[in-house]
Amino acid sequence: MRRRKTGYILLALLVITGLAGTYHSSLSTKERKTAISYLKETKNLLLTTVNGLNKAQLDFKPAADKWSIRQCIEHLVITEKNTSDIALRNLQQPSEPARRNEIAIKDEEIIKKITQQSLQPLSAANIPQPVTGRIKTNGRHIDEFKSLREKNINFLKTTTADLRNHFIEYPAVGTMDNYQLLLMLAAHTRQYTMLIIEIKSNPDFPTVDAILGPLLQAIRFDILYHP
Repeated sequence: MRRRKTGYILLALLVITGLAGTYHSSLSTKERKTAISYLKETKNLLLTTVNGLNKAQLDFKPAADKWSIRQCIEHLVITEKNTSDIALRNLQQPSEPARRNEIAIKDEEIIKKITQQSLQPLSAANIPQPVTGRIKTNGRHIDEFKSLREKNINFLKTTTADLRNHFIEYPAVGTMDNYQLLLMLAAHTRQYTMLIIEIKSNPDFPTVDAILGPLLQAIRFDILYHP
């Protein structure tokens, strides 16, 4: 009787501390750490890349048919939300361990495939389109993205779901499991961060001097002619 009571207490402690999720999860400790690390890494890279950009820089387009940085970030916000919704809906279905032999791509191959995939044309039907003007300022872009990404990271930290035995079909990859779906999400973030870096390297990208120059000139004119 005492042994059974001790067992119940230990189980309760596991649930309270979150360790029960690790014990029952289909993910190994290494898999969980790998995915969390990659989600954090790609989040931080994006935040660093867009930090301090002003309106003119966010809205700059290398060409009329190309996306701006603002549109890229809006696309990432939409994709972050859509992907987590798909994953959660998928987990409501029964596990299908018999389907594991349908997966023909390894975790690391998904990351490589997505990050090296061409982003052209950006108007492809299977790419969620940004809603121009939906998010007005850089701060609100980033706040929304950060909030969604943190939810996905926390989900991976605590979930007890059988991610490896729930599957989804994706056009560029084929059959993959829910764990791979989250890896793909992180790789997708890196893919678009590289596009943002490319936009920033455009010779016509607005610099601080180009933006402040006319303003400073107007201020000097006002000082000279309106003492």
